[in-house]
Amino acid sequence: MAATSKKRRKGLRITLISILLVFTLLTGGVLVVMLNPCPADQSAIESFLPEAADGVTDGSYTVFAPDDPVAGFIFYPGARVEHEAYIPLMQACAAKDILCILVEMPMDFPLLWGNAADGLQDKYPEIDQWYIGGHSLGGYMAAGYLGDHADDYVGLILMASYTETDLSGTGLDVLTIYGSEDSVLNKERYEKGLTLLPEGYTEIVIDGGCHAYFGMYTGQDGGDLPVTNAEQLLMTADAIRTFVEK
Repeated sequence: MAATSKKRRKGLRITLISILLVFTLLTGGVLVVMLNPCPADQSAIESFLPEAADGVTDGSYTVFAPDDPVAGFIFYPGARVEHEAYIPLMQACAAKDILCILVEMPMDFPLLWGNAADGLQDKYPEIDQWYIGGHSLGGYMAAGYLGDHADDYVGLILMASYTETDLSGTGLDVLTIYGSEDSVLNKERYEKGLTLLPEGYTEIVIDGGCHAYFGMYTGQDGGDLPVTNAEQLLMTADAIRTFVEK
């Protein structure tokens, strides 16, 4: 009887040690991924916009403010992407008179700060037309934020992203845009997400575009495509300006 009890305790210890080891490996793996984001492509950024650092940084936010903004846009970066990778898109939108606020997420992971937009509108009372959105997981989190803040915004802008929050009953304007060569976006979830959007949403597919080209960074899809990184960014900025003025 004592031998049996001893075997059970030994078996339990082995099981607990195994669980702890697996948990440690998984946690370590997740941390390694989170601590090694896709780096911003500084040479591409500098080539695209010589004044790439043209923005005012306030803590975790960088603001790109035109002289006479027609709208405000709060932007959540994609997961594991350095926020600097989106400076070109923010500047391209600011050049089209849209005030852009680029959020720097903790550990470059938007899941850790879904309410990053809190209080930002109050800093710019002169703007009465506000949009929120983002790229990939950033767009997903922005859509989730609107679940409790839809009345504070005119619309949502999703780039290679989707929602799992039901926004169909809101009066939001929605722009969803992605590249035809996107090898990262979950198309099944994307299609399901369309059913959760308000009627009359705008969908744009950039022919020859990809997932990574909403920013300028390395480590995801891209390369030899019909559309260059710079071209996709400029097309996106054009689409956003057209969307906010409709």
